[in-house]
Amino acid sequence: MPAGRRPVLAAGQSLFTLEGPDIVLTTLKPAERGSGLVTRVLNPTDTPREATLRWNMPVRDMFAVRLDEEPVETDPLTSEAIDATGLGLQVARHSVRTVRVEPSGTERSAD
Repeated sequence: MPAGRRPVLAAGQSLFTLEGPDIVLTTLKPAERGSGLVTRVLNPTDTPREATLRWNMPVRDMFAVRLDEEPVETDPLTSEAIDATGLGLQVARHSVRTVRVEPSGTERSAD
C-alpha cells in the first residue's frame, strides 16, 4: 500500500466498499511480494453471486490471483468488469475469489 507522509485517504473515508448480497470480505492485506493489496471475498451461499469492489483511491490494475497470490491465467479479469475504481466479479457458490489490486502510483511487480 503506498504510504508516506501524507494520508492516502481523507479522514473518515473508507478504503473501499464491497457490494453484493451475502458476499463476505475474508481478507484485505498487503501482497506478499511487490506492491499492491490482496482482497478475498467469500460466497457462503448455495447460489452464485456477483460482488463489486469499489475503491476510494485511484487503481492502476486489478487481476485474479490464486490463494498463493500467483496470477490466474485461466481466469483473467476482463476490461468490461473493471472501471477506474471498481471491479465486478462472479463468485461461485461456496467459493472464494482472490484479487490483487495495484494502486496508481505503484509499479507492478515482476514476481
